[in-house]
Formats: sequence, C-alpha cells, structure tokens
Amino acid sequence: FLFLASPLIMTDLNYLQATGGYIDEMVMALIQGAHDSSDTVKHSVAESLVDIGRFQPNLVTSSCAQFLAKNLKVGKGHRVALLNVIHRVLDLKRDSLTNELGLNLVELAMSEMTRDKEIVPDWQGVASTVLVSLGMRWPKRIMELLLKNFEVGVVPHYFIIKTLGDIAVANPIDIVPQLKDVYSRILPVLASVKQDNIRWVFASAIGHFAEGILSYMANIDKAPDKNISLSTFSSEVLPAYEIMFNNWLISKNEKVRLASVHSIGTICAIMPREQFEGHLPKLMPTLLSMYKKEKPADHLP
Repeated sequence: FLFLASPLIMTDLNYLQATGGYIDEMVMALIQGAHDSSDTVKHSVAESLVDIGRFQPNLVTSSCAQFLAKNLKVGKGHRVALLNVIHRVLDLKRDSLTNELGLNLVELAMSEMTRDKEIVPDWQGVASTVLVSLGMRWPKRIMELLLKNFEVGVVPHYFIIKTLGDIAVANPIDIVPQLKDVYSRILPVLASVKQDNIRWVFASAIGHFAEGILSYMANIDKAPDKNISLSTFSSEVLPAYEIMFNNWLISKNEKVRLASVHSIGTICAIMPREQFEGHLPKLMPTLLSMYKKEKPADHLP
C-alpha cells in the first residue's frame, strides 16, 4: 500500500507567546533539559513545566512548540517528552489558550504525527492525543487536516485513522456530522487492506464512529444538526459491517478479531431494525462458533 504522508513542517511559524519576564528563559531552560539522561531529572523537569503551565499555559505550550519546530533534528525521546507536556497542559488549561496558538498547535501536532511515514507509536501516538485534545476546541481545522491527509483511494497513515476514531468519541457533537465524508474515504480502500495493524486500526475507528453516533443521538438536544438519526449512516455502516464480518472475523490475528467483534457489536446498535434482524441469523452462530474456538490466551472475551 501507498501511505499518504504530506506533513506540515511549519518551521517558519513563530509559536512563541512570551511574557517578557524571567520566567520565559526559565521555561526554555527546562525545555532544553527535558530529555536528560537521568529519569529522575526528566520527571522533575516535566512536572515543573506542567506546574508552570497551570498558570502560564500559553507560555509553556508555545515554548515547547517553538522548540520542536526550530529543532527538527532533536531526538524522538525529547519530542515525546515535550508533546506529553503540551498534552498535560491542554488537559488542564485548554480553554485558556489563545485562538492563534491553538490553531498553530494543531499544525505542529499534525506535522509531528505524519512526518515519518513509518509507524512510530510513542512519538506519533502522543501527537495524536494532542490533536484529540485540541479537537475539543478546534475540531473544524483538525478535521480539515485529517481529511486532507486521507485522499480517496489511498490508505492513509495509521495515526490519521486512529485520530479520526478517537476524536469521534471525544467530541461527537462536532465530528459526527462529518462522518459521511470520512466514510467516503474509508469504504473504497477497506476491502483491499491486508496488513493486520491497518485492519485493526480501521476496525477500531469504525467502532468508535458508531459509539460517536450513539453519543450524538443521546445528546441530540445539543447537536448542531438535529436531522441526523441512527439511520443516517446505514448505507455507510453496512458495507463496513459486511467486510469485517466476512473477512476480518476469520483473521489469524486475535487483535483484529477482537477489534472486529467490538466494532460489529457497536454497529449493530445503530443499524436500522430490519437490517439488524436480517443479519442476526448469521451473526449469532458465527459469534458462538468463534467463542468455542478461541483459546483462553487469545483476546476475545
């Protein structure tokens, strides 16, 4: 497969939102020492940055972003440490960030997540969590970038798929109305996916989409589009269901089987009743047969 990777390396962007005080230099000194050879020092530095971030979230997050953008050759361990600091400060003070900084952090996190077309879980995973957190305030821009990196007919980066699934669960009110566009990219490539890790992430994401739809419907009074119903996505979820049911449930990889079972179960909850009842005579015997065959050490409950 060709994995789409068009990273946004924004080295010319000025992220820094300094205070003009001595604390600016202190924060930058801590950032430079965030990947000390001593685990104790690294932990202390991270805690110090997060503590400062409680009171100066724009300074700490923008300083971390500035360092990452201007030092592209800094090792992955250092990058992971700073992205973790950004994520922790966002969880504490996301609503205190300036709009300009928030949008700049979206660009930075997307670049960190997609720069390497190979899968680097520690680095790209934390960049993904930063995007999901930012998606609580800037979902429109994040979805624009995620879909830009998911061209029709091309399997995207692993973490593009994972982030789409995670953000659908984290912020269904803003993301669910855009799921038809997401499905229009997923369905053309789903049947051709052969790698177990890509099957797993697709199955997991599709299950998360269904969870997001259920959450959206449970909070329809707050929803921007009240015309959306459980049947809105029936033409999209059925092909995904059939691919997982007919091909992925028989995978030799237990994690793919588990993700597919979970996804199929959640899809059943949003299927129109007649569709669900039509699949039930095949679904139940298949699941019971799988249950009997699974070894205790495998991942199916």
